[in-house]
Amino acid sequence: DNLPAMQLLNQSCKGSFKCIYLDPPYNTGKSFVYTDKKTGGTLADSRAAWLTMIYPRLLLCKTLLQDNGVLYISIDDHAQPLIRNLCDEIFGLEHFICTFVWKRSGAGGLRGKFPVPTHEYILCYTKNIHAHTEPWFAPYSPESFYEFKHKDEFGPYKRQALYLSTLRTSHNQSYFIELPDKTFAKPPPNRGSWRYVRQKYKEELSKGNIEFVHSAKSPLLLKNGQRAAYNIYTKQHINPQGSNPSTLLPNCVGQTRSARAELKKLMGADLFDYAKPVKLLEHLFSLFPSKDSDMFLDPFSGSGTSAHALLKLNRDGVRRYFVMIQQAELCPKESNAFRAGYTSISELGQERIRRSIKLLSSNENFQTLKLKTKKNQ
Repeated sequence: DNLPAMQLLNQSCKGSFKCIYLDPPYNTGKSFVYTDKKTGGTLADSRAAWLTMIYPRLLLCKTLLQDNGVLYISIDDHAQPLIRNLCDEIFGLEHFICTFVWKRSGAGGLRGKFPVPTHEYILCYTKNIHAHTEPWFAPYSPESFYEFKHKDEFGPYKRQALYLSTLRTSHNQSYFIELPDKTFAKPPPNRGSWRYVRQKYKEELSKGNIEFVHSAKSPLLLKNGQRAAYNIYTKQHINPQGSNPSTLLPNCVGQTRSARAELKKLMGADLFDYAKPVKLLEHLFSLFPSKDSDMFLDPFSGSGTSAHALLKLNRDGVRRYFVMIQQAELCPKESNAFRAGYTSISELGQERIRRSIKLLSSNENFQTLKLKTKKNQ
């Protein structure tokens, strides 16, 4: 069980983990596999049992995290409000960062009269919100890259209008600006403001980050009330570190089907039904700044996806360490994993980590790697 394992870790590793990823069993909309025999299997009893299981583990997560440590929790619609309440109590409302939405599958098929659930949530908390001093970054999506279609001596950039009609009208942000034709323009009265106050505008102008573009439909007005011949834009250049992360996770992080396929390629057989995609966890672990020797913990390791993701992420030159906890839950005798020679889930996870290391060290891809299943080794 992961609870005594976490308690043991807490004796020597209290406050040591940069990130903890929880992917607990959360089938609380049906029955809770750990305690059905004791409770009779009603929905209310199932949820109560689930809360009883998860609560002490969340308490240990808080003590195991660094001050600026990050907790991710994968969860579905049924359990999300339950665990959100617990986390608010344990970590505090002010230490909630966000909720990510992950598209786990595409819609399709005739499954009944109600909408098909195609998404899950990933809750994000921290031990101390004030201990985060550096910004988080995410890679640009292909759609975002397309927006950077202009270029100057500093590289690609996209235009953003200096005038925003959605801003509250402000005297400090409604001054006249000189245009290239020597006229002066400002936003229309009582309909928005400039993006910047005057001093900030002057600073951006001196840096070459202001652009004047001819426009027959400019919303700006001259001193005489006529329409200006220019619109004014700010330049936003591509940041090599990435962009501000979105809570709506991009499609490139994969879905359940792709996770199953990538595990099948690595292990040589279809061995695990509910693994998360490696790219999903690699994306989550890359959002916040990491340094050498940062430790990551997964108390519900399963097939070892988070270990695989961290091994791939370490190709950026940062040496992240991980601790995986998975009880020796027996593989059913009728399962593909058992037929391939794996007697327990933990045994399967260990072998996946070994193969991931071999794959990454050999610089081969999934298509060319030929590894025998454990049964034939």
